[in-house]
Amino acid sequence: MENIIFTEEQYGQEILPGIDGSYDRDKCNMQMEKDLRKATPVTVEGEDEPTIHVKYCRACEAACLVGKII
Repeated sequence: MENIIFTEEQYGQEILPGIDGSYDRDKCNMQMEKDLRKATPVTVEGEDEPTIHVKYCRACEAACLVGKII
């Protein structure tokens, strides 16, 4: 919560971007790197080689105001 960008009062709702209203690009990038390291190979029908499946955190999407508009 050290980089709070939005508060409930400023944003006008209880559910805040980035879960608690904070977003830190560096932390997000580190999380994405962790997510990549935890990726697992998945067999896809019709493909000769396994595909890498990455389950990203995606909290940064919730922090993006542009994404909320589109």
